[in-house]
Amino acid sequence: MKLSQDVQISLTVAVSEAGRRGHEYAGTEHLLHALTLDDETARVLRHAGADLDRLRDGLEMILEIGTHPRQMVVDLDPPLAQ
Repeated sequence: MKLSQDVQISLTVAVSEAGRRGHEYAGTEHLLHALTLDDETARVLRHAGADLDRLRDGLEMILEIGTHPRQMVVDLDPPLAQ
């Protein structure tokens, strides 16, 4: 199967990011992170209602947990409405 150049670039960025962080493999979180850096994908995500800053912040937190799983605690419960 032949992949487009854009897909090849995104996969390369994902694998590079995983390696940079010392992760043993590149997972979907690495790929999504790489895709948020692509202008066209970012446009599509925004059009679908995504908040890219919030998405990137969340991905950063997830990727950091993968680096130091015992050093971070994540509160996944959303704050209650006031």
